[in-house]
Amino acid sequence: MIEEQDTILDQIFDSSPAGMLLTLGPRHTVARVNRRYYEIMGIEEQANERPTLDLIVSLLNLVYESGEAHSSFEFPVVIKKPSGALSFTYLDVCLQPLFNKEREVYGILTQAFDVTAKVLARDSSERSRRAIENERRNLRTLFQHTPELVCILSGPDFVFEFVNDAHIKVLGFDATGMTVQEAQPDAVAMLALLKEIYRLGRPVSFHEYPMVIRNEVRYFNMTYSPSRDESGTIDGVLALGIDVTDQVRSRQALEQSQARFQQLADSMPQIVYVSTPEGAVKFLNARWREYTGTYDTIINTRGTIDLIHPDDWSACDAAWIKAVQNKETFACEIRLRNHEGYYRWFITRAVPHIINDEIVEWFGTSTDIHDQKQAAEELARSTERYRSVFQDCPVPMLVMDPNSGQILDVNNIALTTYGYSREEFLTLNASDMRPAEDRPAFWLTMKELPFKKERFLQRRAQHQRKDGSILHAEITLRDILLDGRWMRLAAIVDITKRVTVEEQLHQLMKKLKLAKEEAERSNNLKSAFLANMSHEIRTPLGAMLGFADLLRDPNISQDEHSNYLNILVRNGEQLSIIINDILDLSKVEAGHLTLEFLDVDPKTIVTDVFTLLDIKAREKNLTLTYEADPSTPQQLTTDPVRVRQVLVNLMSNAIKFTPHGSVQVRSFGESNGQGRVHMGFEITDTGIGIAAEQQEQIFEMFVQAEDSTTRKFGGTGLGLALSRKLARALGGDVRVVRSEPGAGSTFLFTLTDLPELRVKQDASEQKAVQAPGPASAPSADSVSLEGLKILVVDDAPDIRSLISFLLMRAGASVDFAENGIEGYRKALSECYDMVLMDIQMPQMDGYTATMKLREQGYHKPIIALTAHAMTEARKKCLSVGCTGHLTKPINPSHLLSVVAFHARHE
Repeated sequence: MIEEQDTILDQIFDSSPAGMLLTLGPRHTVARVNRRYYEIMGIEEQANERPTLDLIVSLLNLVYESGEAHSSFEFPVVIKKPSGALSFTYLDVCLQPLFNKEREVYGILTQAFDVTAKVLARDSSERSRRAIENERRNLRTLFQHTPELVCILSGPDFVFEFVNDAHIKVLGFDATGMTVQEAQPDAVAMLALLKEIYRLGRPVSFHEYPMVIRNEVRYFNMTYSPSRDESGTIDGVLALGIDVTDQVRSRQALEQSQARFQQLADSMPQIVYVSTPEGAVKFLNARWREYTGTYDTIINTRGTIDLIHPDDWSACDAAWIKAVQNKETFACEIRLRNHEGYYRWFITRAVPHIINDEIVEWFGTSTDIHDQKQAAEELARSTERYRSVFQDCPVPMLVMDPNSGQILDVNNIALTTYGYSREEFLTLNASDMRPAEDRPAFWLTMKELPFKKERFLQRRAQHQRKDGSILHAEITLRDILLDGRWMRLAAIVDITKRVTVEEQLHQLMKKLKLAKEEAERSNNLKSAFLANMSHEIRTPLGAMLGFADLLRDPNISQDEHSNYLNILVRNGEQLSIIINDILDLSKVEAGHLTLEFLDVDPKTIVTDVFTLLDIKAREKNLTLTYEADPSTPQQLTTDPVRVRQVLVNLMSNAIKFTPHGSVQVRSFGESNGQGRVHMGFEITDTGIGIAAEQQEQIFEMFVQAEDSTTRKFGGTGLGLALSRKLARALGGDVRVVRSEPGAGSTFLFTLTDLPELRVKQDASEQKAVQAPGPASAPSADSVSLEGLKILVVDDAPDIRSLISFLLMRAGASVDFAENGIEGYRKALSECYDMVLMDIQMPQMDGYTATMKLREQGYHKPIIALTAHAMTEARKKCLSVGCTGHLTKPINPSHLLSVVAFHARHE
C-alpha cells in the first residue's frame, strides 16, 4: 500500500508543471524533488546530488516554525548556472506544512512556478509605455515651439486638446478645452470642413486659405488629418498650418505695383521698355504697340533691332556695348520704323539695374524727337541765312555774350565804321567800345537786361572808334538763339548828326533819368549791397595795391618788406573770404549748394573754431569759453565744413560786436519722439546787443542792424543770411534767443543728425592717392624736386610764371603750354615726370585734354589746377583721370608737397 502511494506521489511530482520539493524534519532533509524543480533552479539533475535549499531556507524555517502555509509571488532568485554565469529568476512559491497525527509539523511541500517570462514581459511593457509617453511629451514639446500652427481636436465636437504657442499667438488666446465653435464662432465653413474630415477620414490640404482672425483676414497653408485610436476609429482631427499672410500680401503688393507700373508706362507718351542684361525685351508699353504695330513677335527677343534704321545700327551698337562694359546709362539717337514703314527720330535712354555689381535688367525710354530734329535742321538753315544777311547788312552789327558782353562776331560794315580788324574786334568786350566814363553805366545796363526770348530793345550810347573819335549810336538789342546758345544781337545806327538837332529831347531824357533814380531809390537794399560790396572788396584790394607799390621801393628795410608781404597776404585772404561768401550765397539762392555729410565729432569742430578765432579774441582781451552739455552727442552725421562755417560766422560776429567781456559757447543734444537726434550751439556774448525790432531783419541779405553798425564795424551783411540758409540746409536754423541793446546777445544754431545722407566715395575717389592737405604741407624750403621735368599747362602768363618760379626754385625743370591742345601734344611728344593742368582754358579745356591723354595710354601723374574749390569740381577732375587737385590761389608749400608726393607715388 505504501509503495503504491509512493508511486502515485512520484507520478504527481513528475507530471506537475510546477517545481515540487518535499523536505522532512526541522533540518529540511530533501525527501523528494521533481525534474521541473531542477530546471527552475538551474541545477543539472544527478542521481547522487540533491538540490541546495539555500535560496528558500528562510521560507522553510518560517513555515516549519509557524505551522502556517506561506506564499511568495514573483520571488527573485539569483541562480548560478553550471557555466558560472548568474541569472535572475522570478518564482511564485507556495510552501505547505505537513502534519502528523499529533498535529506536529514533520515536513514541508514546496511548489515553485517560474513566472520570469511574465515579469519580464510586464517590465518590457512598462518600459515601452514609458518610452511612448516620453515620445509623446517630446513630440508635444516640439509642436509647442514650432513656428507652424499645430492643434489637436478631440471628438466629434472638436475640442481643442492641444494648441501650440504659434496657434495661441495667431488666435490671441489659449483655446485648450474649448470647442472650435466656442473659440471661433465665425468659422462656420471650417467647422463644416472638420465634420466632413471626421466623417470620411481623409486628409485635406488648402493653399492660402483665408480666415478671419480678430477681425482681420489672414491666410494659411493648412493640412487637416483625421486622428485614430488604437482600434483605428477616428477620434479627432490633427491640424497643421503655416501663416502665409505676409507672403500673400507681398505678392498682392507686387501684383498691384506691376499693374500700376503697367498703367503708368501705358499713360506715358514715350516708348517704355524693360530688357534683360543681354538686351532681350521683357516689357513694352502701349506706345510701342501703337507706333510699331508689333508685340508678340518682339517680346522676349532682341527683335527691336530690326526696326532701327540700317544707317543708325552701328552707332547704336557701339553705344550699347560701351554702356554694358562700363555699367552706365545707355543713350543714343536712332530712327525707328513705324507700322506704316516710315522712320522717325527717337532718343533712347536706358539705365542699368545693378545688383552685386552685376546688371540684372535695363529700364529704358524712347522719346520721339523727330519734330525737334527737323526744327533744329530748319534752325541751322535759318542760321545760315542769318549769317548771310548779317554780313551783308548795311548797318554795323555785332553779336555779344548777354552775360559778359564779350564780342563774338561782327559784320563787315562794323569793321569799316570802327576801324578795327576782325581779329582785334573779337578780343574786345562791348564795354571797350564805350568811353571810359560810360563803362559803369554799360555794365549796369547789362545786368538789368537778363536775356529773354524775343527781346527787342533800343538804346542810345556813345561809342569810341579805334582812333579815339566819338560815335553817337542808336543801338537795337535783341536776344536770339544762335547755334543752340542765347546771344545778344546789337544793330548800330550812326546818329551823330541827329544828336545835334535833338536838344528838344533833353527834357524827356531828364524825366527818364528821374525815373531811373526813382527805381534805384526803390531798390535801396540792392544799392546798399553794392556799396557794401564795393567797400568790402576795395578795402583789401586798395591795401594790396598800395603795399604792392611800396614793395617796389628798393630802399625799404627787410622788416618793412616782410610786414608789407604779410599785409598783402592777409588782405588777399580777406578778399577770398568775401568772394567765397558771395559764391556760397549765390549757390544757396540758386539751389545748387552741394553738402557732404560725414561722421564728425561736434566738440572737435568747436575746438577747431576756437583755435582759429583765439587770436582775434585775445587782441580784444575777450574770454572765450566752451561748455559741452552731457547731452552733446559724441558723433553726428552732417557737413563739417558748413557747420564750421556757420560757427565761425556767429563767433566772429560775437567777437566783432563785443568790445569787452566774454564770448561763451554751449553745446547740447536732444532726441525727438522718432529717435532723430538734434543738436544745438548757443553763442552768448556781452556785446552791443540788438534791438527787438531788428532781430529778424538782420537775417535778410545785405542788412545790418543799423547803418552806423556798418560804418563802425564793417561787414557786408551776408554772414547771418548765409548762416541761416546753411543751417536750414543742415536740417536746423539760426535765430536770436535773447538780445538787449548794451547787454549782449545769445544766438542759437541748431542742426539735425542725418545718417541717411552719409557720403559714399565713388570709384574715382577711392582710386585717387590721398595727397597731403594744405595744413599738413611742409614748408616750401624743405621740398626738393631735383631731377623732375614738369609740364605746366595754363593760359594765364602770370600763373605760369609763379608756378615755374616755385618749381624751379625747388630744383625742377619746367616747360609750358598755353592751352589744352598744346599741352596734349607736348605731353605725348616729350617725356615729362608730371603735368600740371589748368582746367579752364581756351581751344581745349583741361578736362578734355586729360581724358584724351588717358585714352592714349598716358600714365604719368596729371594734377588739376582750378579756381573752383567746390567738391563737385574735385570729383569731376578725378573722374576724367586727374591724379590730384590743386586750387587757386596757389599755396606754394601745398603745391610743392603735392608735386613731391605724386612724384614719389608715380
